[in-house]
Amino acid sequence: MVAEQLLEDGPAEYHQRRGREDNWVVEKNSAGWAQRPLYVVLFDSEEDGSDQPVRSEPFGEDEPGTVPHHLDRAVAAALPALWYCLHLPNDLTQMLDLPANAITALQRLDLSHDILLMPTKFFTEKLIRNLATTAHPMLVICPDGRLDHVAPISKSLGFALAAIGFSRLSDESLHEHWRQIHRHHLSDQPYLGREPSLPGRLDLAPTALPMRWLARQYIDRPWAEIGSESEIDPLVKDAIRLLLGNSTTNALDQAGATQEEAIARWDETCSEQLKRFSPVVAVSMPGVPASYSRMALTPATRSRMRRIPSLDPEDTWSLEIGTRPDSLTERAAIELVVTRRAIGRGGIGIPLPEVPQEAFTQLAELERHFEGTVNGTKVWRMLERLNQAANVSWTPGVLTAISRASMIHAYTNFPIGLLRLPSDTAPLMTRVPIAYRPVLPLTRTLQLELSRSPGITLRNRCKVLVAECIPTSDPVGVASRQGWDVSEQYFAGQAPAVELQRTEALSIAELQTAIKTHRPDILVISAHGSLSRENNTAALVIGKDLCLGPELDEVPPVVILSACYTAPRGRAIVGVADLLLRQGALAVLGTQVPVDVRYNAALMVRFFVYIGEVLAGRESHSNLLEVWHRTQASNAINDVLLASRSLHAWGRSRTESGSSVLAEFMERRSVGRLRRGHIYSDTEMVLCDMADSMGVGSQVRNWLKRPGYAPESFFYVFVGRPDSIYFDDPFSAAGFD
Repeated sequence: MVAEQLLEDGPAEYHQRRGREDNWVVEKNSAGWAQRPLYVVLFDSEEDGSDQPVRSEPFGEDEPGTVPHHLDRAVAAALPALWYCLHLPNDLTQMLDLPANAITALQRLDLSHDILLMPTKFFTEKLIRNLATTAHPMLVICPDGRLDHVAPISKSLGFALAAIGFSRLSDESLHEHWRQIHRHHLSDQPYLGREPSLPGRLDLAPTALPMRWLARQYIDRPWAEIGSESEIDPLVKDAIRLLLGNSTTNALDQAGATQEEAIARWDETCSEQLKRFSPVVAVSMPGVPASYSRMALTPATRSRMRRIPSLDPEDTWSLEIGTRPDSLTERAAIELVVTRRAIGRGGIGIPLPEVPQEAFTQLAELERHFEGTVNGTKVWRMLERLNQAANVSWTPGVLTAISRASMIHAYTNFPIGLLRLPSDTAPLMTRVPIAYRPVLPLTRTLQLELSRSPGITLRNRCKVLVAECIPTSDPVGVASRQGWDVSEQYFAGQAPAVELQRTEALSIAELQTAIKTHRPDILVISAHGSLSRENNTAALVIGKDLCLGPELDEVPPVVILSACYTAPRGRAIVGVADLLLRQGALAVLGTQVPVDVRYNAALMVRFFVYIGEVLAGRESHSNLLEVWHRTQASNAINDVLLASRSLHAWGRSRTESGSSVLAEFMERRSVGRLRRGHIYSDTEMVLCDMADSMGVGSQVRNWLKRPGYAPESFFYVFVGRPDSIYFDDPFSAAGFD
């Protein structure tokens, strides 16, 4: 058992952490913790055009980007500098000797490295002064030939460290930079030391580097000896041990245990902490469908492609990262953003293998099935085939981390939430909240992911704008308006914290005007979707206009696309959901398949009801992703009862208590009986128990088999950073003043 293995080490390397609260009090009350170091990495490029995904013709041999994920080669040349930055402090507290409660508090924040990636020609005093107002300008790294130009600008802007060229990056320079940062910002505080060293294997870095970051606080051993395993699973287990060791130490400290008492109570306390263990997990799963490669790449370009290895000893840190085969260069970039996210959240990074082409084929068939008459039983069979085709090896350590995750940041173009863990009966998305970060085109992924995103906080009130983009002459437009009519009345009386406004927008110009006029926190676009396989796009239909996202200029922080096919994944079609992230949206909710307008309206209303409950203080969720997961995962009962007229009618019928079947299920019969990862099978079981008590058990069981039900809730994806849409200030929630 993994749980037993996690308890083997005992308290030997943890109980020594006691008595270090004084340093934390000083640092917590200083200005240092509120500002993070700003690192700038420059690259030489005249024109960065490889991140344009909408193509009228295939990428040719003269394209500046790698294949198939399209990373600009000038950016690829800067990858060693970006990896170097991940080995520098992400927050000034990293310089100090921190107690367990401080580490625990910081894990509640997003302290990802703040790295500005930009062409050298844009590195000017005016631009950087505007960008660096909330961070400590720390270090600029540039191509060697640009150092004479960059160094004086860096100095005049107040960067703490002297600018450095790519070729001078080494373990020696890294150690010296750590010492210089401490002397510059925290010279009055004791220095932890134990500077890190550059990695030997980039393919292991998403797991090893965040683990070593925490190990610096606990283990006084040479850096190279910490997490020296050559496979992912032992590294993940080590990371879990470290995280559990910190939470156990914190629990014993909070209980006021003496050192002797802590040693005696270690195993018991660690077992209790294991029950609550819920790390933030970042995963990568690269790959694109063969259909995309055939459409977007010439045969000569496709010949350069090589399957991306999941683990490859060649994938080491060096100044030649960007000159290797495209597969390794792209993998180094993808693992970079995963590692950054795992470090910033004090979590675990897990690089999963490339998506097999058979999985994309099965996914495309599944998405196509929803274009016709949907058969629920067949959908479940197709989901099982998809799970088998993905062929993910859920090793014990990885399974422990994934199954217990509080949230997953998924860097992939594949909906891993549709996959099922070995012991579950429902997909992963019913178990854990998932935020998707598209990795196509990869240049844009780096640009979006490396810079700091403080997010926004919704306090007391949430302003929602519903834009009706379907004419009233269309039955779908009529049904949509009827659904929002009911919603508007509900929110006005029952959930006043949600301020719902509505507008007619039958052209892109009208939608732009409505956004600028109302300035909502959340924009709901009720529209038709347009799927074009000829030009590889999935767009919105605004009135009679096609919209891929850039046409809207600026958009609110959250956009909900109440439309069909806005984020399909089976053929790597360029979807409007992904492109809206370029226009300023922090988070976009999209659909993989055609959705029923009435079903969609009911789901969206439930989403906003839960948001209202959180704002009113009656529900406890820290961010928008958690609320969406509550909405999506708990919608099993609606998926089941809306499958047929017979089930729907029975769900509205009355039980002996006088309540409807649906009401009694939600208020009484299902309480405590719906397990994560089994919510659909458990829902069926509870409904069958209720049907038996009503004397219609055989009928209900027959309806559940024929025609069965299609879990439409599965086919929504939240892309971007919905976890950065907070309901309370994250610093206050973490215990900061």
